[in-house]
Amino acid sequence: MGGLGKTTLAKMVYNDNRVQKHFELKTWYCVSENFEATTVVRSVIELATKDRCKLPDNIELLQGRLQQVIGRKRFLLILDDVWNQEQQKWNDDLRPLLCSSTSGSGSMIVVTSRLHQVASIMGTLPPHELKTLSEDDSWKLFSKKAFVDKGPQEQTELVSVGKDIIRKCKGLPLALKTMGGLMSSKQHVQKWKAIANCTVSDTRGVKDEVMPILKLSYTHLPSEMKQCFAFCAVFPKDYWMRKGPTLMLDDCNQLQYLPEDMKTMKKLRHLHLFQCHNLKRMPPEVGLLHNLRTLTIFIVGTEDGYGIEQLKDLRYLSNRLTLYNLRKAKSGSKANLQEKQNLSELSLHWGRFEFGNHGIDETGNEEEVLESLVPHNKLQILEVHGYGGLEISQWMRDPQMFRCLRALIITNCPRCEPSVAIHRSSMPWSRRIPDNPSAPIRAAACKQLLNNSTIMAASLLLPVVSSVASKAADELVQTVTRMWGVDADRGKLERRLLAVQCLLADAEVKSETNPAFRRWMKDLKAVAYQADDVLDHFQYEALRRQAQSRKSMTSKVLSHFTNNSPLFFRLKVSRGLKKVLDKINELVEEMNKFGLVERAEVPHVPYRQTHSLLDESEEIYGRDKDKELVVKLLLDQQSQQNAQVLPIIGMGGLGKTTLANMVYINSRVQKHFEFKMWHCVSENFRATDVVRSIIQLATKGTCDLPDTIELLRGQLQEVIARKRFLLILDDVWNEDPHKWDDLKPLLCSPISCSGSMIIVTTRSHRVASIMGTLPPHELSCLRENDSWELFSKKAFSKGVQEKEEFVTIGRRIVNKCKGLPLALKTMGGLMSSKQQVQEWETIAETNIVFPKDYMMEKDKLIQLWMANGFVHEDETMDLTQRAVIDSDISRRNAY
Repeated sequence: MGGLGKTTLAKMVYNDNRVQKHFELKTWYCVSENFEATTVVRSVIELATKDRCKLPDNIELLQGRLQQVIGRKRFLLILDDVWNQEQQKWNDDLRPLLCSSTSGSGSMIVVTSRLHQVASIMGTLPPHELKTLSEDDSWKLFSKKAFVDKGPQEQTELVSVGKDIIRKCKGLPLALKTMGGLMSSKQHVQKWKAIANCTVSDTRGVKDEVMPILKLSYTHLPSEMKQCFAFCAVFPKDYWMRKGPTLMLDDCNQLQYLPEDMKTMKKLRHLHLFQCHNLKRMPPEVGLLHNLRTLTIFIVGTEDGYGIEQLKDLRYLSNRLTLYNLRKAKSGSKANLQEKQNLSELSLHWGRFEFGNHGIDETGNEEEVLESLVPHNKLQILEVHGYGGLEISQWMRDPQMFRCLRALIITNCPRCEPSVAIHRSSMPWSRRIPDNPSAPIRAAACKQLLNNSTIMAASLLLPVVSSVASKAADELVQTVTRMWGVDADRGKLERRLLAVQCLLADAEVKSETNPAFRRWMKDLKAVAYQADDVLDHFQYEALRRQAQSRKSMTSKVLSHFTNNSPLFFRLKVSRGLKKVLDKINELVEEMNKFGLVERAEVPHVPYRQTHSLLDESEEIYGRDKDKELVVKLLLDQQSQQNAQVLPIIGMGGLGKTTLANMVYINSRVQKHFEFKMWHCVSENFRATDVVRSIIQLATKGTCDLPDTIELLRGQLQEVIARKRFLLILDDVWNEDPHKWDDLKPLLCSPISCSGSMIIVTTRSHRVASIMGTLPPHELSCLRENDSWELFSKKAFSKGVQEKEEFVTIGRRIVNKCKGLPLALKTMGGLMSSKQQVQEWETIAETNIVFPKDYMMEKDKLIQLWMANGFVHEDETMDLTQRAVIDSDISRRNAY
């Protein structure tokens, strides 16, 4: 459980002299909730090399670098605070990378976790389970903290009270340290007794026993300390806050130049320059400040040490970055914006002032500069001001770039027409700017951007309506509406908003061609903002009443007769709710006439990257014949001048990626091909992205070229010229033949050596038909014997004995899996945690495994997943979670 000292024990082991001598390489990584393979591997590389890893987020590139770093060294890796309970993330993604035989014998990974399920998934050794401290050790820990500044007499008086307090702590080290620290500030016996007599039952229902003690400690803090803790609570878990160094220069209007030697401030982390309008330029060589997390503005210069390339190595920049004077930039590629994954807001200015003219173009290549300033695709706010190009960039036409975007602001772009209204932020706590011609900020977008406007509307209006509907259901709001007799109106507002929310997706699709829908959506957004403001007033009133309860009776009475009288406020807000409800009713009536239908609003679901490594501890059953057939086919194409394409097809869960892995690491294949590259495609089949990835895989480095296909083509030809290559394109879904027509001339040209091969794995026969130049290799299900071998190895691996009664029931379960490897592995893993025959019998009797073409309602399937712990829910599943699952069912249907 939390607070037992798992991390402390891991530190003791990590720093032990014997451990220091035994392992050549020692690394410590705090995982918390981020268990993505690319993130973990990159961090391990950086920890091992004590340097930043400049490779892009490509798992195949990162695993190659990891192997170089670890080599034959015996390593110790601490993965602290692991929460991930997804078997696939460990078994398929990370375990083959971290537990391969390429490292030195005796390498170890220590995992700290609160969850037995994590230990079951990741452990290869029995877990070491920490116990609570004994009473003697508890007292030693508590007293060392509590009596640090007290004399002998005071200690004698307080010992008996302290003994009562430590019993409440139940041997939890964190609770003992916290309570000991709290008591060290209490000087009187009465205060000790008051805390000792406090009950911790007000936190019942909390699974973690340390939380009641922490809450008790917080309750008895001085008020000024409570404010400090409340401030810290706004930051996310594992957020690093350092005491410094920070340089706050916001609103320094007279500041024109920063010190020339700022580059020597190596430990500077935060440089705030908001509203420094008279700043002429940046200090020279600001790019040497590698620890910078915050750099609010950067002014592009042309002299050495002042150019945009100074941003290249500032990888950890976060939050908002504003670039000024982009008219002076020759290219933006060296800014490496795509690598700055922590940026949430990006503002691009071709001039020096906020929204002023871009002035005279000094380079004549504004379109190329914008094209090369491609950011990562998780931006929330993007601004472009004073851009003088005729066209927007290719990356701004890609819907994937806007999947997380909340606001797109484009102003003062005189050569781009026509004007369109700005897409405002959907953040419910922000102030809204009305959609009217006199608004201080307008967006001018190119014609090409209009096609994306509905995409961004979809990502903006739905969250606004959803947020307001949630606020209408808020307990604070209901407390006041019931008291004032307007709860019926509040309930109607909530129901109307939920009804509208269900039909918004259809309205957004139809608004692309029908101006009536666009007008209706604009009116809806305005009313939603008005409703949000009214509901804010109800929340305010609830909080005001809580505060008022602590005031004197005289002040309460007088407040009813002032200009801010609650009576007047109540009348005003109640009328506001009625007015908003009337407008919503009008819009709902209009909506009903439109004939809108409910559509699934499916959010983007990120898919994991596959890689070329296999878990060496996992035996592959029933695929040796398939491997030999594919290997022979690859080697027999030696006379073919153009690269040939071999599709491997089969339903989800059959093992297409596993077969490709087996072929890729085969010794004959390794010798036959000079270049071997693995690229996980999934849904991104953009020619520029695929070609860039291949270049990076072949060169084992980064590719800094802009997203111009002609430049990338030239680089690709240089890389693969006259070399025989093998390229795996894993998990291809694209069924658009035009996209393959763009890629095929680049990948299958005679520029490479004869005998080059491309293997495509896919579930789709249409993909195989579009891309294949050779007949596809179609995977079949496993035979009965292979199915049993795979299932039994999983099921009888963790303490479950292979008894006759288990075998009999297990055979029935295997028959239901119909030879599907993924189903066999999943069911085997599930049964490994079931120790009782009755548990096996219950699962065998249920239709938890279904035959191919079995028809089932999605809701029933989700309920079965919940019942078996595959999908977790707190109390209810919201629409977004259900949409994700619905999407996954249809997208990854394995049966």
